[in-house]
Amino acid sequence: ALAGKATDEHRSGPVLVDVKSGLVHLRDQAPLHPSNMDLRDGMSFPDYIRLLNDRVFFWPGDERGPIPSGRNHFARYREEACQVIVCPTESLFRANDGRRAEFCRFNSGAPRFSGGKAPPRGRQTFRRAFEFDGTASDVIEVTWTDAAKLPADMRVVDPRRWRAE
Repeated sequence: ALAGKATDEHRSGPVLVDVKSGLVHLRDQAPLHPSNMDLRDGMSFPDYIRLLNDRVFFWPGDERGPIPSGRNHFARYREEACQVIVCPTESLFRANDGRRAEFCRFNSGAPRFSGGKAPPRGRQTFRRAFEFDGTASDVIEVTWTDAAKLPADMRVVDPRRWRAE
C-alpha cells in the first residue's frame, strides 16, 4: 500500500519516504503558492498542506496514459528517472473496497488564477462520489486519505513516453 505523509511542511524538493513496499519519492510542491489560492473553511496554508500531504493521488487516464493534467505533470519531471504506477481504475477501486475515494476537479497542488481570481481551496476541494458535482470526465484527481492499496495487476512504467498536451 502507498501511504501519504501527513505533515504541514511545504516540500520545496522531493522527499524520500520508506514504505512497506520500498522507497518512494514524494514530489516537490513547488507550484503550490499561498498567494495563488483563496483558502476557505478557515484553513491556513499549513492546514491545506496537511490536507494534501495526508493523501495518495492518482491521475485518471486510459490505455494511452493519463489525462492532460497528468501528462503535463510528468513532462515537468521528464529529465528525472521516475517511474509511475499504472493500474486499471476498476482494479484500484476493488483493491480499496470499503475505503472512501474522493475526487477533485482540478490539480489541487498547482493553483492558478482564472479570470483574475484565485481558485478556492479548502476542505471542499475533495469530494466523495455522491457529493461530486460533475461527471467522470470532470475528475482530475482521485485520492484516498492515508493510504491506498495497489491492485495485483498494477504495473510500473516510464512516463517519458507520454507527451505534454
